[in-house]
Amino acid sequence: MSDTSTLLTNITWSGAEILGSTSDLFERTCTSVISECGCYRYLIREQWSTARVVGFVCHNPSTATHEKHDHTKSRLRNLAIAWQCGGYWIGNRYAGGRSPNPGDLDVMDDPIGPDNDRWLAMLAKEVDLIVVAWGNLYAPPERTQRVVEILSSAGKPLYSLGTNANGSPRHPATRGRSGIPRDQQPVLWLPLTPSGDGQSRSIK
Repeated sequence: MSDTSTLLTNITWSGAEILGSTSDLFERTCTSVISECGCYRYLIREQWSTARVVGFVCHNPSTATHEKHDHTKSRLRNLAIAWQCGGYWIGNRYAGGRSPNPGDLDVMDDPIGPDNDRWLAMLAKEVDLIVVAWGNLYAPPERTQRVVEILSSAGKPLYSLGTNANGSPRHPATRGRSGIPRDQQPVLWLPLTPSGDGQSRSIK
């Protein structure tokens, strides 16, 4: 993987601000990419070793940042550790809202975010393993198709945490009987329709 620390520092799309912190004790670097207006969170990135990095693509950002945790971020971090990765990136189909309620996207003029597709393209290029995880939350078929095209343009297969009944990739915060087990492994995800439906096949 290339030196993404340098790469990220030199990018200023639409005034996006890169916020981060480094811990010398753990040699850990955390980064958030948030628009100057604060309405869009494009990425969260954390790295603690030179092992492979996994990139997760969910539906929309919560209030989590490089400093603030939530259930989804914690679950993804734990999966990255369980898979013996050296770090993870989190992107989303929609960068707007910054709320645990996906319905908040409905009141935004531009829920995708002016630079979201370019940050998703960077995620796809820079990480070693791409895992789609937007759940069965609704998005117009053309939006999901566009995200799949962006991620696939890096020439890497797409993986998931398993699929829902409609074939959509499961979200890491899913609870109950269909929740993601702690020992969940990435499974190959094959999109079948533009709506984001697909099928998963174990990589074992």
